[in-house]
Amino acid sequence: MIKVVLQTVLVVVLLILLTLTALALAPSSWLANRAEDLASYFLDIDVTISKLDIAVFSATPGFHLRDLSIAGNADEATIELQTIDVAIDLRALITGTFQLDIIRLHDGQLSARIDQSGQGNWQYLLKRNTNPDKESHADEPSSDNEDSKAGHGMPAIPRIRQVDIRGINLQLDDRIRDNVVELNVEASGSTVLTDMATTLMVSGDVDGVDLALNAGMSSLAVLNSKSSKSNHETRSVAADIAINASLGSTALVVEGTINDIQTFQDPDIIVDLQAAQGLDDVQKLTMIPLPLLPPFAVSGDVLREGDEWILRRFSGSLGDSDIGGDLRFNPAVSPPRLYANLASEMLDLDDLAGLLGASPDTEETATESQLEASADAETQGGRLLPDTMLVLKPLTEIFDGALEYRAANVSSPLWPLEAFDVRIEINGQTAEMMINQLAFAGGTVNGGLSLTVVEETGKGEMNLQVKQIDLRTLLASAGLDTRSVGELGGEVKLWFTGNSVAQIAASADGGAYLLMNGGELDALLVELLGIDLSESLSLFMTPGSSTTAINCAFVDLQSRSGVVDIATLVLDTDDTVLLADGSVDLGAETLDVKVEPHPKDVSIMAAQTAVSIGGSFSDISILPGAALVSRAAAAAVLATIISPVAAIIPFIDAGSGTDSSYCSGMVTALDDAQ
Repeated sequence: MIKVVLQTVLVVVLLILLTLTALALAPSSWLANRAEDLASYFLDIDVTISKLDIAVFSATPGFHLRDLSIAGNADEATIELQTIDVAIDLRALITGTFQLDIIRLHDGQLSARIDQSGQGNWQYLLKRNTNPDKESHADEPSSDNEDSKAGHGMPAIPRIRQVDIRGINLQLDDRIRDNVVELNVEASGSTVLTDMATTLMVSGDVDGVDLALNAGMSSLAVLNSKSSKSNHETRSVAADIAINASLGSTALVVEGTINDIQTFQDPDIIVDLQAAQGLDDVQKLTMIPLPLLPPFAVSGDVLREGDEWILRRFSGSLGDSDIGGDLRFNPAVSPPRLYANLASEMLDLDDLAGLLGASPDTEETATESQLEASADAETQGGRLLPDTMLVLKPLTEIFDGALEYRAANVSSPLWPLEAFDVRIEINGQTAEMMINQLAFAGGTVNGGLSLTVVEETGKGEMNLQVKQIDLRTLLASAGLDTRSVGELGGEVKLWFTGNSVAQIAASADGGAYLLMNGGELDALLVELLGIDLSESLSLFMTPGSSTTAINCAFVDLQSRSGVVDIATLVLDTDDTVLLADGSVDLGAETLDVKVEPHPKDVSIMAAQTAVSIGGSFSDISILPGAALVSRAAAAAVLATIISPVAAIIPFIDAGSGTDSSYCSGMVTALDDAQ
């Protein structure tokens, strides 16, 4: 019996040896043909192989393959590789460990496409033969081991002594983003040898934008390392990491250590990001509309708490402004959550112009796209309100979360904005902005704005409370150097729709009122508006030397579909009562306003005539122009467009030229507004 068993074993061994010998001696072309047939049959795809050599009698048996081609139908992805070497470590296998000695891929090309529905044309490569008689049940236990489950670290990776990838070209035609990606990839490393670092080099372009990546980290063997246990404590395995990446003019540097590489926890990493063209390069890669931001730079430490990645205490610049703070990002939820706490010591308001679709100051720091947008705006007929589409829907779809931003000081040649503190929250299709405090013209503005994004259009509501706005600061921002003093207060309420500042203004429904009691106004402005030539002439000889007391001032504006009607505008001084009537069309950017003076003093050179203010925002006309100086004209314009909204207050009739009997009643209203 034993003799029969030994003979059977000997025969089997001899058959195996003969088979291996036959394979070793078989012509490469014959082996290639057999491999083609088997691969094509089992994978149900077209496979061609030019040459196949098998190394049998070696400590590292394997195969050497030349000119492999895999293709589906004419419109499906293709794979072409000139050299493939795969070998098994026989010595490790004898000890019971399956380990590859080498995987070598040289000189190949992978061509793929994503169609307009988002489907990749490589799906045929992922087909699996399934048994239709076998049904899967949700209550059946998973075959995955516990280490592969979320929260239990990374699954074990194959044991490979050496990985050598060179000259692999990737081509992706992305029909969704309408771009073509061409990359050359090289990589090397080991999942066994701890002294062999892991390297990855990628170069190429995305629709003509250069892309480069040079990454390195400790050996991948650390991923297969078993954490040592002593006294029931687990020692984490650390890995160094260094990444240098660039996309066009955007450069990213990441350096540091991940102290627990198996769970990707406890990172100690420094990130430095330089974007010389703002978000332009990122937009070309993702094809997602993004705001036109000026050049920016960010540098900070990266930490991790649970599923959240944190950019802690970063500092940097945005155009001519400084910026810093903290970012928290959680990619483990859907949609991802982003929380940001940002602050600037000095903000150049021009740097945020792109967020509203406006053009920056071309003499300051700006990107090429911003300069082009500014040049386009100059050729569009001089409209002041930006009509560039705001980035609304993409932002509400990318993430949920909140952003709080504080600017201690604000620089702006146009707006008397001094500082602000705002918070923006995004939840699904809804975005809300709370104005915690906005320091404006010596006073404050508080309130909020809610916005719901439907398709590409926003629909929202705005409520603002205006308190203690300084008249002198307000007039100075309009280019008027006067001795006028006083404080304004009031309220604004608006409903709007649109996807640009111009559309939002053209759709505005609602209203506002502003009140002022007490203060002083440059007497020259009052007399000029009253067309009192004798008083004006004497005051003109010594401008700013005299003021007239303001008993009260009130403006009530009502807006419907962007057309602002001046329901009431009254300014009562010791010398004159000024009334105004008319409208401002925010959609057409035109105004038609009449200011009617009622002088209280008697002058043989006083003319009881109204001042007409009309034209477009960029080309305002004032009649009778010969009787007015530019300072008076600017003051009248300011009174009509300072706050294009409306509220309901009884009309104040001061047309008789006598002191307004309503001033005393307005004091209480002003106190409430302030």
